[in-house]
Amino acid sequence: MPYHGYAWKLVNTNDNAVGAPASGPTLTIDGSMGYKLIKAYIRDYGYGAASVYDGTFGVNFFTSGETWINFDSVEAIRAKAP
Repeated sequence: MPYHGYAWKLVNTNDNAVGAPASGPTLTIDGSMGYKLIKAYIRDYGYGAASVYDGTFGVNFFTSGETWINFDSVEAIRAKAP
């Protein structure tokens, strides 16, 4: 199972749940981010960002300002693997 995520620019930083309005991808051309890039972003810009697991959608996400990043953590992968 690939370990990657996507980064989106939030329309409203106070509305940051799964499905919140976004104005488009951010950080990369299409918003896609590999594991190493997600870890580097957290290290360099997301200090203190707490990952939230959404069991309804089976995905983790965190926000840093107007940047919203979703990814599959160990918890999400366990939930998706039979």
